[in-house]
Parts: sequence; structure tokens; C-alpha cells
Amino acid sequence: MKKLALIPLLFLILFSATSFSQEQKTEPFIEVRGKSELEVTPDRIYLYIHLREKPESKEKVDINQLEKELRKALSDAGIDLSKLVLADASTSYQAIRRRKKDVVAQKNYRLLVTTANEVGLVFKVCDDLDINQAGIERVDHSEMAQYRKDIRIMAMKAAKEKADYMLEAIGEETGQALEVREDHNYFGQRGARYNTLANVMMETSDGGGGDDYGSLPNLEFKSIKLTSEVYIKFAISERK
Repeated sequence: MKKLALIPLLFLILFSATSFSQEQKTEPFIEVRGKSELEVTPDRIYLYIHLREKPESKEKVDINQLEKELRKALSDAGIDLSKLVLADASTSYQAIRRRKKDVVAQKNYRLLVTTANEVGLVFKVCDDLDINQAGIERVDHSEMAQYRKDIRIMAMKAAKEKADYMLEAIGEETGQALEVREDHNYFGQRGARYNTLANVMMETSDGGGGDDYGSLPNLEFKSIKLTSEVYIKFAISERK
């Protein structure tokens, strides 16, 4: 009886060992990384303009009057006023001469322009109106969502191409993707080349901005750099 009982037990042990061996057997694979980069010239430039009353002057100009002058000057320069929005407004007390206090109103605006030339026009307006707090907030592109998709696809294709030529060298072929992971992506910006009126004026041929808008230089923005990197694990297939 004991011998008969050992037979099923031995069979079970052999079966388990065979199953374990099969589970341990792995399919040959190759691991590669693909990287792609793309530089895009921004077509959305967000500017900030800060208006502030100057109570220390003999005749304080009301904040609404400052806004009116700004809007007129921008319109005369050909800037689309529908792209000018109020970001926030506030009032505060400020000590003015011999501890006297006065209410100071201020407003922050955000203006969207599409070209570097328009940036130069806006800075020229600010300079003419003695607005010394204006600059570039950020830059973007109207097709950024599509560019982000494209850069990822390019990285995937780069990884596949790398696996193909590496395996071709040893007579093998790339099989199906076993694992895909996005290791890194960066959709940052290098920033704008010009962010103050002084930078703009120094780039003119005669060293000055001149008295008319036409004397402004041709400005260029540094591109927005997009980077994507992926990791892919491919199965290795025998060449047919």
C-alpha cells in the first residue's frame, strides 16, 4: 500500500517541477530607449502691464485716466484691445512726503500678442507713457497639444528603429512590444530674448528706439524646446 501511495506523490512532484521549469522560461527580449526633440517658435506671447497712480506728483492722475491713455496708445499702435484683460486691481495707503498718506490705486493687465514685433510696439507704448513695470509673463504656441503628441510619437518610432537595426545585426527581428513606459518629457521654454524695453532699444541700428513705431527692430524669440523619452521592451523574433 505504501508503494502504491508513493506513485501519485512522485507523479505530482515531477509535474510540479516541469510546470515550474516552464514558468521560469522567459521569452527573449530587447530593451531600448527612444528620444526626440522639437523646437517651436511661440505664437502666443503673454505680456503683463502694471499701472499705478503716482501720488507723489503735483497732480495725481487717476488710475482710470491712466487706463484710458494706455488703451488709446495701444489701439493707435495697432494692438488688438480685445486681447487686453484685467488681471487684478487693488488700492492701498502709501506714505507721501512728511508722513502724509494717500490712497494709491493700481491695476495689473495681461495682454496676448502673437509676434515679437507686437511685443516691441507694446514696450514702446509703455515707454512713451512712462510705464516702467511691463514685461513678458510667458510664451506658448496655439498648437502645443498637437506638438506634444507628435513628440511622443517620434520618440516611440525612434525606439522601434533602434531595436530594428540592433536586432538585424544578429539576424533577428523585432517582435511585439512587451512593455512601454514614458521615462521623461519636457515641454519647457527657453524664454524670450527680449523682456524689457531697454533690450529692444539696444538692438536698433542707431542705438535708440526713435520716435515712431516703424523704427523698432525686428525681434526674434528663442524657441520652446520639447523633449520626450520612452522606454520600450520588445520581444525578439527569429527572422523568417
